[in-house]
Amino acid sequence: MIKLFGKGNHPDEAVIYNKLGYLNFRSGKHVKAIKFHKQAIGIIVNVYKISDNKNFHPEIARTLNHMGMIHVEYGIFEEAEKNFEKSRQTYEAFFKGPHPEKARTHYYRGLLLQKRGDNVSLKASIDEINTSLEMQR
Repeated sequence: MIKLFGKGNHPDEAVIYNKLGYLNFRSGKHVKAIKFHKQAIGIIVNVYKISDNKNFHPEIARTLNHMGMIHVEYGIFEEAEKNFEKSRQTYEAFFKGPHPEKARTHYYRGLLLQKRGDNVSLKASIDEINTSLEMQR
């Protein structure tokens, strides 16, 4: 693919990096997984010529969700929260009304809050997961 389009010039390359990120995460290689997901975001920004600091594109939001779940798994809750919030904002900009991707972000944020475990977070976790369920109806 690199020979055909050049490095970082095709959206399928971002998909490959996302998959490599997921496989590394499943193999317990957190740092390497995050690196691959960041490479995917860079490619998406390059391919779609995204020039603002918001990086609003659904593929970026999906990748941010992946990174957020890695951070949750490793207890890096503040970073996970940032990823999920930016993902939520991106999906809100792209999809009006309920959407499965928006629901997924609420669900993941609910899991983050559940992992935190304090009473306030547990209540918020229930709210996020309920929001996710409502969007999927």
